[in-house]
Amino acid sequence: MTYLTIGCALAIAAVFAASAASKLRGAAALAEFAGSVRALLPVAASAARPVAVLVAVAEAALVPLCLLTPVVGLAAAGGLLTAFAAAIGLALRRGVTQPCRCFGRADTPLSRRQLVRAAGLAAVAFAGCAAWNGGGLLAGELLASGHPAGVAVAALAATALAAVSIAFDDVADLFVPTTLEGES
Repeated sequence: MTYLTIGCALAIAAVFAASAASKLRGAAALAEFAGSVRALLPVAASAARPVAVLVAVAEAALVPLCLLTPVVGLAAAGGLLTAFAAAIGLALRRGVTQPCRCFGRADTPLSRRQLVRAAGLAAVAFAGCAAWNGGGLLAGELLASGHPAGVAVAALAATALAAVSIAFDDVADLFVPTTLEGES
């Protein structure tokens, strides 16, 4: 199961790298994300920016954590993604439809799609933890315990999973198009 842990860690690291980069690429991007935080969470206007910064920094910190100590990074990522899923679920219950700025500019209204993505990624993170064989916490130890071809397949699968996760709204539109009134 070494390969599952490696693949999950690589996928989660790539998703968080893209997400953090979309928020931290400039003052305008961070301000847009802070605006979506204000809409999604019941926080005071003065708290929205600090919460947005905290989220972006946590995402950025998870990238090296997943790459250097995959099991620790996956456990932390699973916790953060579970919190994201809970926040999205609560926002949906309150009727929030403002686009989530999870990966930068988004026009898609908040919907169950983002909840499914966050919960699915949390499941990936926790599956990577569960698959850990106990053979060391450092990435080098995991990589050394696997065959290079298996590691390459895990990396390829991780790339595909990360790409689908990052473009989830667009991929979902291929199967369930969004209408002006919401999801079909």
